Amino acid sequence: MTKERIHGHLCIFAANIIFGIYIPISKYMLTNFLSGEVLTLFRMWGATAIFWIASIFVREDKVDKKDILLMMFFGLFGIALNQGLFICGLGMTSPVDASVIVTATPLMVMVIAALFMSDPITRRKGVGVFLGASGALWLVFSTNHIQNSTGTFGGDVVILLSGLSTAIYYSLSKPLTSRHSPITLMKWMFLFSSIFFLPFTPSFLSSPKAFIGEFNIEAALGLIYIVAGATFVTYLLIAMAIKRMRPTTMAMYNYVQPFISSLVAVAVGQDSFSIEKCCAAVLVFGGVYLVTSSVNPLQSQNADNKKA
Repeated sequence: MTKERIHGHLCIFAANIIFGIYIPISKYMLTNFLSGEVLTLFRMWGATAIFWIASIFVREDKVDKKDILLMMFFGLFGIALNQGLFICGLGMTSPVDASVIVTATPLMVMVIAALFMSDPITRRKGVGVFLGASGALWLVFSTNHIQNSTGTFGGDVVILLSGLSTAIYYSLSKPLTSRHSPITLMKWMFLFSSIFFLPFTPSFLSSPKAFIGEFNIEAALGLIYIVAGATFVTYLLIAMAIKRMRPTTMAMYNYVQPFISSLVAVAVGQDSFSIEKCCAAVLVFGGVYLVTSSVNPLQSQNADNKKA
């Protein structure tokens, strides 16, 4: 494994650890302080501001009109639709249903990458995705009870579309990430995603459920973590990972999130450790290993030809 690939693995693993910690923090914020829609606006505005400020201190990339349009496209699918549809769908379905449906994202990435990016679906990769999804689902159901599910078909479809938008970004954006720095990519993508949200901003902020509690130091610290850590840092790391990794391999790390969330929940007393969680974690990391070690047949053939 090359240094570039190792760097990519470290980036996406770190991003999913931050996302995993973000999940219980966001649940606390949504329960005590503000709505999901308002939290999404804060993430958009905050990250946009930080990325544009950060761009002052790095060398400016020359971005042509074609790439600006691509950044608008991936800002729509990778950020605006991803976050907007997920928050909307979560309000229409149950957290259990949402967690289950999200496990389909690596499968969608694998299919899209095979169709449009010449990243073939190998048997090893397929088994790895299946094992990872099984482990993630086991974690979900070891923490939640299926009888508590109150999801609707419409809400489930919206969550599925959110996962599809993420899959499109992961699968198709690698050529763009190879031409520009992560800061340049993100500052434009987040700017466009914030613009896409402008028509909905007045209704989000004027809703009676927009702010539901007194904003205190806990809320401020939670918001700082969500905006600076779980948005700015994670999207920066994801862009760095996309440049260095195959799409399906990167998407497999999504299965690490419920494992990290479970560890955080156990640490703060919201959940307890069980043998089921341990076995599920083994499946998740086993699946990640299989996909990571899967060899592209074309690359393998080229390597053999060079040796010959």
